[in-house]
Amino acid sequence: MKPLHLSMSAFGPYADKVEVDFTPFGGKGIFLITGDTGSGKTTIFDAIAFSLYGEASGSIRTADTLRSDFATANTKTVVTLTFLHRNLLYVLERNPRYERPKKTGEGLTTETADATLKLPSGDIVTGYQSVTAKIVDILGITYGQFKQISMIAQGEFLQLLLADSKDRGAIFRRVFNTELYQTVQKLLKVKESEAKRQCEDTDLRILQYIAGISCPEDDTSILSAEKCRTSSIHDAPAILMELHALVQSDKEALQTVRTLSGELKQHHSQLVSSMIQAEYTNQKFKDLKKAETTKQDLLDSVEDYHKNEVCLRSAEIALYSLKPLQDAYQTSVANVKELLFAIEKTEKALVIQNQELETLLEDYTKETKKEENREALSSLIERLSLTLPLYAQMEEKQKKLDALVSSQTQGNLDLQVLKTNQQGLQTEKETTQEALQKRENVEVALASCLQEHKNLTSTRCNLLEMQSSLETVEKRIGEYAKIRESYLALEGAFKESNTTYLEAEALFFREQAGILAAQLEEGRPCPVCGSTIHPDKAKVLFEAPREAELQAMKQASDKARQSLQDASESMSSKRTEIRESWALVTKMATVVGIEEETEPDLSVLFSKVEAKLQTIGLQLSENEKAIAELRKQEEQKKQLKTLLAELEISLANKANELRKQEQALVVLGSSVAMVQGELATMRQSLEYNTTDEVNKVIAKQQSVLDAMKKRFKESSEAYQKCKELQHGNQMLLSDQKERLELARKEETKASEAFSRQVEASGFEDSYAYQAALKSEQEIRELKTSIAQFSDALKANQQDIERLERETKDLRIEDLQALIQKKEGGEEQQHQLDAHLQTLSSRLGINEKVSSFLAKELADVQASRDTYLLVSNLSKTASGELSGKQKIAFEHYVQAAYFNQILSEANKRLNRMANGRFALLRKEESSDLRSQAGLEIVVLDHYTGRVRPAKSLSGGESFKASLSLALGLSDVIQSYAGGVEIDTLFIDEGFGALDTESLEQAIQTLVSLSQGNRLVGIISHVSELKERLDRQIVVNKSHLGSSVLVKA
Repeated sequence: MKPLHLSMSAFGPYADKVEVDFTPFGGKGIFLITGDTGSGKTTIFDAIAFSLYGEASGSIRTADTLRSDFATANTKTVVTLTFLHRNLLYVLERNPRYERPKKTGEGLTTETADATLKLPSGDIVTGYQSVTAKIVDILGITYGQFKQISMIAQGEFLQLLLADSKDRGAIFRRVFNTELYQTVQKLLKVKESEAKRQCEDTDLRILQYIAGISCPEDDTSILSAEKCRTSSIHDAPAILMELHALVQSDKEALQTVRTLSGELKQHHSQLVSSMIQAEYTNQKFKDLKKAETTKQDLLDSVEDYHKNEVCLRSAEIALYSLKPLQDAYQTSVANVKELLFAIEKTEKALVIQNQELETLLEDYTKETKKEENREALSSLIERLSLTLPLYAQMEEKQKKLDALVSSQTQGNLDLQVLKTNQQGLQTEKETTQEALQKRENVEVALASCLQEHKNLTSTRCNLLEMQSSLETVEKRIGEYAKIRESYLALEGAFKESNTTYLEAEALFFREQAGILAAQLEEGRPCPVCGSTIHPDKAKVLFEAPREAELQAMKQASDKARQSLQDASESMSSKRTEIRESWALVTKMATVVGIEEETEPDLSVLFSKVEAKLQTIGLQLSENEKAIAELRKQEEQKKQLKTLLAELEISLANKANELRKQEQALVVLGSSVAMVQGELATMRQSLEYNTTDEVNKVIAKQQSVLDAMKKRFKESSEAYQKCKELQHGNQMLLSDQKERLELARKEETKASEAFSRQVEASGFEDSYAYQAALKSEQEIRELKTSIAQFSDALKANQQDIERLERETKDLRIEDLQALIQKKEGGEEQQHQLDAHLQTLSSRLGINEKVSSFLAKELADVQASRDTYLLVSNLSKTASGELSGKQKIAFEHYVQAAYFNQILSEANKRLNRMANGRFALLRKEESSDLRSQAGLEIVVLDHYTGRVRPAKSLSGGESFKASLSLALGLSDVIQSYAGGVEIDTLFIDEGFGALDTESLEQAIQTLVSLSQGNRLVGIISHVSELKERLDRQIVVNKSHLGSSVLVKA
């Protein structure tokens, strides 16, 4: 990682935004940061460490104390770092949690800690913890490792040198990617647990299979349920043989029951078929009886059927033969009556008309004499009427003028409305543009929120996984306590048993000497020493145990020893499980950003995880609300874009309409002036002002003329009409009399025709005809009734014939007897099915159990051999072999890297310490119970003695720490492994060196900067200021500090 540009705002002593440009240094070489005490030199390193990991470079300062006291209330505290890593550019921005004034209202509010990271691909990572996790992933080291390897902070210079094996191992794991070897250890441990569990599972499965054997309930069975329930793993082979015999027996019984069941099912099927045929036959007999009953009902109705036929024929004759003649006769009678009435009326009218004709003749003569007056009025009206078109033209002109003026006025109003609308659309457009401007970055904000949601969700999952791991640790610790308690009890029992056995063994051997001595005779040699003299024979001790008792004691002691050994192995296995669980918890704590405790405390970690989960839950809730709001704004933005396009189109249309309206108003103005001139000329040439005045005069004169004409016309028409009516009535009267004579003849003729037809149709008289007469609807209904009866009679006869044929040679069956036979057979079938089900179920279970049990018994020994092999290999890789050095596989590999680091470090330390000191790796721990391999000791060539690293003085420790940090960097670069450390920051420490040591350190750093490394130093030492031209000068003032870069 190489910084290119650093920006700090309201950070530490820097009140405003301060830029630090590292590019003039060319990405390599050594530079000095200098300035007065408290000016903010270390703050530059703090800003780099904070931007990367959210923490200051030293342990004294914390992230929530980084806001500048010089900054104004509205200045945001934020650090932006642009850096290169493996030739890829990253831009990182982070702000701490601090209090600021509220944007609305009074008082303070808390600015939440946040961070964003722009990746080389353009993707953006958001979220305080998520960015930190991503930086750890990119750089390959955590914050603590970064401080020890790349940024040696003030007050923490010695940590790399003085770290213990565990912390140094964690550093090497990330630096040299040795997690693979740790994974091998864990995998072997998992394999060991799996192999052990497989053995236990195999035994358990065998016992479960035995317990799952389905045994017959009778006492005569080969295999009983009680025997299966109480058997042990050693009884499995015998039980398997008995199970084979039971399976064979059940197969034979199953075949017999299946044969009987098949025969019974065939008989049942025949019974069902007989029942169906019986039901069908009985139904046919029922249908035949029903059809015969229906036939009798129809025969009872035959008489009504014949009556309906006679009635139908009479009704058709009456309606179609006699009714037309009756209608004709009635019509002729009505004509005669009508003509008699008309003749009487006409004669009365002629008498009145003769009187009116004389009076009307006198009025007609008077009106004829007024002809001259009518002609004079007609001439006046004609003359005035001839001028009417001119008045009409004048009025049309006036209307045209009024219309043009109205159009002009309306046009001006429309023009004003158009301008108002245009202004409104413009205002709406500006408002829409402002709204769009506010939502310009909504997509970026939404992407950021979505990424943050993803990161928060990932963190929450990791926290839940860590919580589960903590529960596993807690459970395993509890299990370990129980196992240890059992171990202590077994240890006491073993000691007691072993002591008893040893004492009994001593007594037993002494007793053997007494028994042998009792058989010695004087003069005969002893079989042990050869002496023939036996002055002091050994005596038999009656309290000594017998050999069988001694053997029993030995077995009890051996059994107690084995139990103790098993308990010890269980304790060891449980301790390993606890360590593995703690390792997983530690890894998860690093991922989720929970700092490791010096002394791990489950309750504290549980509390921290719970607090983190609550915080993440709140952040997720806020994030989801923000996402919902941003999605809403995104949708609003789309709508606003659409609205803006529509507004622009509407504005263009309005501008068009405005231009057209203005042109139309100019044309209207010209037309108004022209029509006004024409109208003035026409008014000068006319007698009256308006058509209405002329029309009133004409109407008045016309009214007089019309009245005179009307009276003349009315008198003339009345006279002529009356005369014509008189003549017409005279002609009418003559015609009516002639038609009356003809009508009377027709009446007589129609009466005679009707009477003849009544007699010819077979009716006794007209009354019989009237009784037979029916309407066409009634005739249709009668026909339908007759046809339905006939069809029903035919269908019934056909049904009877068909059913008689179908029931011929058949009889009614006894269905109940068949049902009883069927039910009896079904009961037998149910009993057989139950027995068959029992046999099939038992056979199905036992055949599978037999197969599985045979397989498990064949595999159990192989599983035990595998477990012993894997267990031994796992203990070797984990450094847990009893009596051996406690060095794990990963520590063994890390020790090889550590040797190279110390070799490189000693090259520089040799120059800086004038060959006095050398750093060595302590290969063995003080006892066989602790892990070893990564501890540092110092060889003092002046005394020839090895001593702890903590015994070095301040200046000596600085030299050793610097050498070690540079050696680590050299080894990493040589391997070009997962981590690139090409930037080193050193904060103070040079003040502890004398002049010679300082010169040696400077030469070491200058030689180091000749490569592709960038080394930054903070120091007050004047020699460094004189020696190093490339400087970042920090100036302090009462308004805050400023920065000047000198390249």
